[in-house]
Amino acid sequence: MIFLLITIYWVIYFYWANNNNIQRYNVESLASKLGSNIFSDKHDTVLNALQLETSADQNESRILAQTYIKNVKEKLNSIDLNISFNNDESTRLKILLLATWVFAILIFFLSYDLSANSFYRWTNPTKHFPAPKPFSLMSMSGDIHIIGGDNTEINIQATPSFPDTVHLYLTPNQVSTKKRDSLKLKFSATPIDDGTYHFKLPELYQDYSYQAFVKANHFWEAWESVATKPFTIFVTDRPIFESFSLTIIPPKYSKLEKVQQEGNIALIEGLKGSIIQIDLTSNRMLKNAYVEINGERSKMASNYNQASGYFKLMDEGQFTVNLVDKRGITNRDPIPYKLQIIPDHYPTLSILKPSPITELGNDQSVPIHLEVSDDYGFTDLQLAYEVQRPAYLQADPYVAMFNINDLILIRWIKQ
Repeated sequence: MIFLLITIYWVIYFYWANNNNIQRYNVESLASKLGSNIFSDKHDTVLNALQLETSADQNESRILAQTYIKNVKEKLNSIDLNISFNNDESTRLKILLLATWVFAILIFFLSYDLSANSFYRWTNPTKHFPAPKPFSLMSMSGDIHIIGGDNTEINIQATPSFPDTVHLYLTPNQVSTKKRDSLKLKFSATPIDDGTYHFKLPELYQDYSYQAFVKANHFWEAWESVATKPFTIFVTDRPIFESFSLTIIPPKYSKLEKVQQEGNIALIEGLKGSIIQIDLTSNRMLKNAYVEINGERSKMASNYNQASGYFKLMDEGQFTVNLVDKRGITNRDPIPYKLQIIPDHYPTLSILKPSPITELGNDQSVPIHLEVSDDYGFTDLQLAYEVQRPAYLQADPYVAMFNINDLILIRWIKQ
């Protein structure tokens, strides 16, 4: 800027001097000075010759005037005029001018950006330019891509100086009907040694745009605020359960009804041998789904966004239901469901009749009176007997077993 002003000044100065508008450089002053240096006895000789030349048409004796002008001209041609005008003042002026130009050029090249910006502002007087900032903020993280529910971190760099605190604002990109999902999040951080501000963000489940801000502490500070460019946190949705149900189908012998249980109850109880049926729908198209039971996987049948499967409850432990969508992304932190087997005690049998020693009557019949106790009843009763033959017959004992279908005489007690 200084270089430009100096250049404009000297151009205007030269123009005025060339047009006789500066007293020390007009023709009359130069002629008078030249006469003083050459004609020491008559200082106005050159000036008189100049005046005679400019008014030659008005002179009464033209021949004498031309002769006088010719003599002065021959005198001037015979000497070096530069000697007459060389002096210490003009030399100092030239050196000063040259030094000024060299200094201006050095300043321009050493601060090119500042000079260019100054020139641009000077050539655009009607354009609004914000006040210079005392520092700048830059996001070192840029745009971020994460999976829904993951944590992430953002680093902000301040240069050349850094403020005491930087604020980070997160704004949801989608419009939500839920107030919780429409809230703007604000975080604050203090600098570490190199002027970096480290922000640890919580679990995020939707897209956010983020920007770091520092506001001026006082109203008279013209810069008002410093901010980074806006960047985006892109959150990829994980597959989640839109519906989930468990059906517990007891063994047939128990004659119990099946029980349907919601997925928010993490304890599954059933008799040993019960069938655990799982039905679900997801918010994403599924590539596959599987149940992991005590470390072993059991594949489920999947179609579009639905999946179903079952397994038999034989051991206690736990299981999880896992989803994999078309992108290969799994559901986050599957809920562990605890498996617990309901005890089913063995039935007890009390023989009321016959007694240990019984004498047979003429009808050769044996009365049987039993008392049976079981948790869930019984469906089958078998009787086994052995006929011991006399030793002299040398025959093997006779062993037989048959089902008793007539339970009229049987007393059943359910525990």
